[in-house]
Order: sequence, then structure tokens, then C-alpha cells
Amino acid sequence: MFSSGLSHKTLGERRRIAREMKSKYRVVAAAKEQLKTNPDDGAANKLVGEYICFQKVDWDSGLPLLAKSEDAELRDLAQADLDSPEEASEQLKIGEGWYKVSQDQDTELAQGAVLTRAEDWFRKALSGVEGLDEAHAKKRLDEIKEQLVDLGWVDIPKKATIAAASGYSCEIYHNGERVVSASYRVGTGEVTLKRGDLLMVRARKSTSTYSSGYGRGFACVIKYEGSDRPVVTGQTDQWEAFVPANMSYWYKPENVARTVPYLVSPSAGHTELANQTGVAARSLWYASSNTSEAYFLFRVK
Repeated sequence: MFSSGLSHKTLGERRRIAREMKSKYRVVAAAKEQLKTNPDDGAANKLVGEYICFQKVDWDSGLPLLAKSEDAELRDLAQADLDSPEEASEQLKIGEGWYKVSQDQDTELAQGAVLTRAEDWFRKALSGVEGLDEAHAKKRLDEIKEQLVDLGWVDIPKKATIAAASGYSCEIYHNGERVVSASYRVGTGEVTLKRGDLLMVRARKSTSTYSSGYGRGFACVIKYEGSDRPVVTGQTDQWEAFVPANMSYWYKPENVARTVPYLVSPSAGHTELANQTGVAARSLWYASSNTSEAYFLFRVK
């Protein structure tokens, strides 16, 4: 689900966040290429491992890379995590290690991801410790809970499928990485979503098909694994678009969540989206004769 977690930020701040995510992913992409020719490169392993663990929250895939990091402390911690010790004292050390790493992160997304990893290890250790160690584990869990609340995290990452369609074209970025491209046909992507994640949508229209002053927009359906309640565009309790207040030709969230039975701007792709997902998602759209694209920014609730 999506909330107004970014509503306190200015448009400039939201654009800066989106630029930073895309810039960071470009660096990670270069590191991925480096690993193809030199899989033991410590710097590249650190960059890609941190991105996979701290941004995509895929610890199974990212930990082996962190275990090859040029950072000795991070490398040893990742290896200890991979070893999955049964001794409560070792579990406590791993939890403490990730907790310290979380405090050094410079983004809310990364800090929350690492805090949840530390939380897992402290919970594992709690059943096997007593006395001062037990008191320390409980204290850390309380601190982590408070920090996660402040960061806007409450639940664990969930695997999800994003399906989207557009009257012309749209692209969806998850934490700076493009995961879905759609046009007249449905585009889909598999992601792991957690609280605090950002989704950015770039919706475009063809100026040659401009008609009656309205752009084409896009429709999107997100289905979480194990859940029968999808997240769909056009429902303000689940999905909110952040758009410039001074640009009247971009529709505001309150304007798009109207009680219409089907899509605002139906197309073959939208119909296919409804057939594939079983959900008649309404479009988010914008109107203008002066612009060919619009950006929408969402945050996982």
C-alpha cells in the first residue's frame, strides 16, 4: 500500500531523491559489469552487495557478495551471517553488528533494511540468552522498533508483481532501477517491496494523438505474494501521486480517484491489464497540450 510519506517534502526534494536513486544505480550497474570479468573485486562486491541487501532487501543474493567486500568488518559480518550459527551468543554478535552498520547508513531506505536484519538476529538470540545479554537484546529490539516507526517501516519485505499499461508508454522504477516498461501492451516486473521503497513512474503521451485536451496516463496493479488484495491506481487509500501544485494541467490524486466503472482512457493495453489481473484499474492521467510526459512518485506504506 502507498501513503503520503513524502508529502512533507517539497517537489524539489522528491526530484532530488529520484535523481540520487538513478545515479546510485548507474554506479551499481557499472560494478555489476566489473564483476563479470573480476568476480573477486572487493569494491565491486561491496557496491553490488550493499545495493542488493540494503535497497532490494534480497539478503540471500547479496550476502555472498558482501562476504567478498573490501571492507573487512562488513566482510566478516556477512560471512558470520551466512554461517547461520546456532549459538545465541554468536547470534547476538551478528545482530549487534548489523545494528551498528544501520547507524552508518545515509538513507532511510538502507537504514531500515539493515535494522530489520539486525532485528531478525536479536529475536533469534533472545530465546537462548539470559541476564545481561537478554536485557541487552530486549533493549536493542525496543530501539529498533522505535527507529523503524520513525522511518515508516512496520512489516517485512514482500515479493510482488507489478503489471502496468499505458495509452502510449510508461516506465516504472523501483529504487532507481527500471522494473516495468509498458505501452499499448501490458508490461510486468517482479520486485520485493518494503516500507519506505520508492516507485517512480514516467508516463508519456504522443503529441500526435492529442485529443480533447487530455493525455493518456497509465494504469497499474500490484499484487503481493500470498495476498488477495491488490494495490491499484485510482484508489487514494492505496496510491498517491505527488505532482507540482502550480501545474494545473497535471491531475491531482483527488481528481483521478473518481467513481467510474472502468478506465478513464481505455486502450488495448488497459483491457489486457484487466484481463490478466482481474482488476479494472482506473488510470492516473494528466492533461496538457504543452507537455508530453509526467512523473509520479509513490512510497510504499
